[in-house]
Amino acid sequence: LSLINDVLDLSKIESNHLSMTIEEVESNKIVAETIMDISSLCIDRKIMISDDFSEGSIVSLQTDKLRLKQCLLNILSNAVKYNVDAGTITVSGRETEDGFLRISVTDTGIGILEENHKIIFKMFHMVNDDALIAKEGTGIGLHVTKLLITNMAGRIGFTSDVGVGSTFWIELPLASNQN
Repeated sequence: LSLINDVLDLSKIESNHLSMTIEEVESNKIVAETIMDISSLCIDRKIMISDDFSEGSIVSLQTDKLRLKQCLLNILSNAVKYNVDAGTITVSGRETEDGFLRISVTDTGIGILEENHKIIFKMFHMVNDDALIAKEGTGIGLHVTKLLITNMAGRIGFTSDVGVGSTFWIELPLASNQN
């Protein structure tokens, strides 16, 4: 079902037929809901999620609520999938100087080889084709996430160290950002 939804979203985005509802959204609530949704995936592998954002000051964004949650779910599920057993995931957020909120998801996973950094958001690319590490996935999720974030006037990026982990971040306009 996830694969079908990703392919349908990809098709809609590429044909300019994706409908979005850009409105003022409370980011803290969306992040908390998404962490709750993903937490069941962490139980068997004893991965701990630290939410350093949701209980802080309320930050309102100008974005599509459903698509924001979809992007966060994808980034968080990758943080679980590519993490080590008994690892951690930390979700944090901060406002940027140019009127965006940066939401970061940091894991203690396998990391991404530097040679793969330039192709990580390309369609059908997976961080590791080793079946023992990449247990599931299609290589579409990060591509769709990047397209969605871009369509919401946002930015996406990451940093990573092999054997240490990765931090994926998204930036979306604050509700107060008139630009």
